Amino acid sequence: MSSSKNKTFWFYIEPFVHIALKKNHLLLYNTLNGKAIEQTAFSPSGGNGQVASAAYKSSGNSVLENADRNAGFSSKIFNICKKLLSKKNLRVIRLTETELLKNLLLAKFIKKVINYHMGDLLEVSLSAGKPMQLAPMLSIQRDVERLRKDPGHSVGEYVLNYLDEISFYINDGYELDMPIFYSGWQQFLCGIKSRGRNRELELEKIGTLLDEAAGSPLSRINILGGNIFNYSKFPALLALLGSHKAVKTFHLHYTQLENREKELYDMAAQDSAKLRVLIDFPLQEKQLAGAFQSVEEKNLDTVFEFIVASEADFRKAQELIAALKIAGYSFQPFYNGRNLGFFKKYVFLKKQAVLASKPTIEEVLSRSVVNAVNFGRLTALPNGSVYANVNAGKLGRLGKDSLPKMIFKEMDKGKSWRRRRSKAAPCKDCVFELLCPPLSNYEYAIGKNNLCTIWKPGAGKKNLSDLATGGPAGGQTFVKV
Repeated sequence: MSSSKNKTFWFYIEPFVHIALKKNHLLLYNTLNGKAIEQTAFSPSGGNGQVASAAYKSSGNSVLENADRNAGFSSKIFNICKKLLSKKNLRVIRLTETELLKNLLLAKFIKKVINYHMGDLLEVSLSAGKPMQLAPMLSIQRDVERLRKDPGHSVGEYVLNYLDEISFYINDGYELDMPIFYSGWQQFLCGIKSRGRNRELELEKIGTLLDEAAGSPLSRINILGGNIFNYSKFPALLALLGSHKAVKTFHLHYTQLENREKELYDMAAQDSAKLRVLIDFPLQEKQLAGAFQSVEEKNLDTVFEFIVASEADFRKAQELIAALKIAGYSFQPFYNGRNLGFFKKYVFLKKQAVLASKPTIEEVLSRSVVNAVNFGRLTALPNGSVYANVNAGKLGRLGKDSLPKMIFKEMDKGKSWRRRRSKAAPCKDCVFELLCPPLSNYEYAIGKNNLCTIWKPGAGKKNLSDLATGGPAGGQTFVKV
């Protein structure tokens, strides 16, 4: 009997599929439907290899036995995925019919790829040529390279395009002694309290920075402090902000709203003005009820943000939301140094939650280059120091360093806008590194980068994080209504 001609195929992976290969661990993830293929390599002899080989031989299939004699089922798959990731191949490689017949694991793998709409096989003889795939490259990669080659020409021309948000801490003194004002501001947008004298950020320096940002896509301005109503030039600050189109969000503690009718009316009169009211525990319920009523009367776009550090805090917040009929609210986890158990149970990322999040391929690619939590954001403290992230190094000082110069410094040498899991241990060795949300300030606070249970089989009880928009690495809130 004559043997049929050995056919050849183009095996390709779709551009919306993420491929991750780390040592002996492989992951393919379809960003459109959330389907994943996860495999761990085993050696052809000994350990898992013996168990796997025995299982395949028990079927009595001679093709499987021959494949086992050739050894290394999984190594073939791993090598193929390495070839797919090569810039030369651009996710398209040749496979022969013989290769598929002699390696059942490879055939099963490709079948699953096709069934999960991750790729396909095309017979070479029936195709006009090799399928074309383009290697994506984010614009920031090109711009950083351009800036490094010619910083004098490019710094003012390009870097302002990346500015999106500025947070101004206009003062740092507050009458009450609240733990969140000492450390909460290093985890999320929150008031600040100095252990020394009350300092104020000069209004002229705020104006100068905003003038330098003219022409940038700046869309958000945050106003924070110990108590922003105590800022000596608050009316002038409102007048200054009124000339800018960006959304202005004023951050206050609920205890600071009492007898502030005029200030609240003046804030409500601003175009694109929002109010964020922080609520921590234990709290004064009558004062909170008064603050809620005062804000409701001003028709001001308001979110009440409950700072929760325990299950009890969360339950109490739910009771207050129901009792006061609060429509706009959010929950913000607060790490106080004593509640790691709370974070492990309710905030740490779970594998199924990561897979179910379905980030777009653009989001996945961007995580390999930038940190979306920090990118485009600057913070100015009352002493004039400017940061891309308050937990990292200072970029410069208002009145001394120009805005383009500080942005260029962060893009070129900074550790916040480009703070990536691919550079952080142990995340850099995990196939989920680009599927997980970017590193946030919680990793700084807790002192570890992998705030997850991904490597702990069996984890994942139903919990508060089922309500979450992204967990700790998302860097924002549990839930926003």
